[in-house]
Amino acid sequence: MPNPFGNVVYIQIRRRWVSIRLLGWSGRLGEWSGVPEVVFGQDGKGREHAYLPDDPRATTTIRPRAFIAFAHPRVVLDGFDDTVAALRIMLKLAGVPAQMVARTTYLLHIRDEWFGGVSDVERRALIEMAKWLGAGRVLFVDSPTELSPPEVLALVRSPQAQTGSSVPLAGGVS
Repeated sequence: MPNPFGNVVYIQIRRRWVSIRLLGWSGRLGEWSGVPEVVFGQDGKGREHAYLPDDPRATTTIRPRAFIAFAHPRVVLDGFDDTVAALRIMLKLAGVPAQMVARTTYLLHIRDEWFGGVSDVERRALIEMAKWLGAGRVLFVDSPTELSPPEVLALVRSPQAQTGSSVPLAGGVS
């Protein structure tokens, strides 16, 4: 049975660290579709890479400016074009097709507390960035913990889930 919600790309953003996963579907429950998680961070020698945590050989060097984009203490991203380029490389490593169907939902999970939170300008920039990467719908979650596939699926199905909106978690954290 085809998924009525399209594909879901789950992007977690923390300071100096980004993770991308593609959510697959199995019956009524979501599960990670066998595609590896792609992480953007520093290796042991301090070099910036997009890599697969389970396969250290699958590593792609990222432009230093793109890595700095997620390192600022007060803003979520800095440098729109470099950030889009870095995320495009990560999506390719994760096996997400370049021209995925328009019904793709991007769930952007902000896991750090930046000074003052995510501003309206940053939220708009993140929405535009996700649309450049192929999103048909963009949702936001602010929470310190990673979400499981069923939690991501519940958020996507939530009646409060509208493009550009913050989706409240069941535990009251949003």
